[in-house]
Amino acid sequence: MPVLSTSESRVSFLCPQLPPGAPIQVSLETSSGQSQPLTATMRDATPGIFTIDGSGKGQGVILVQDTGTLATVRNPWVSGEPAQPGDRLAIRVTGLPPDAHPSVEIGGILVPADSVQPEDSSGVYDVLVTLPPGVSPGDAVPVSLRLPLASGATVGSNVVTMAVEPVRR
Repeated sequence: MPVLSTSESRVSFLCPQLPPGAPIQVSLETSSGQSQPLTATMRDATPGIFTIDGSGKGQGVILVQDTGTLATVRNPWVSGEPAQPGDRLAIRVTGLPPDAHPSVEIGGILVPADSVQPEDSSGVYDVLVTLPPGVSPGDAVPVSLRLPLASGATVGSNVVTMAVEPVRR
């Protein structure tokens, strides 16, 4: 399976699309050899929002659509600025089924995604949403996804943050 990222203590990879309940075995192969297989059972996909530091917490990979500008506080080291109500955002995620129709919770306001677009990497998507009016401005506004499952249940993603400011005139 494609490897998304690695560190000394963690390997993130794209999980195969198998039905929930299917058995899976995972092993890691490096130049040093192969690990013993880990046996698990496939569960429903759980969406995950990418973060700048890869921790799954803090500043999310949330871009003002078509600009490449990160929705973050202004600083000289990152190409970014706070988003404003009405901005179209692209939230970088993984863990979505191909026919996903997620909603996005931004600062406590739940809005349906405008669309979901696959990225260049397999299993990576941009969830497109318009930042609604009424979101309180702040440097660390919470953002998460809600994904309805075929069973009728809903699963949520990790909670990340983004910066929001009032519309400037």
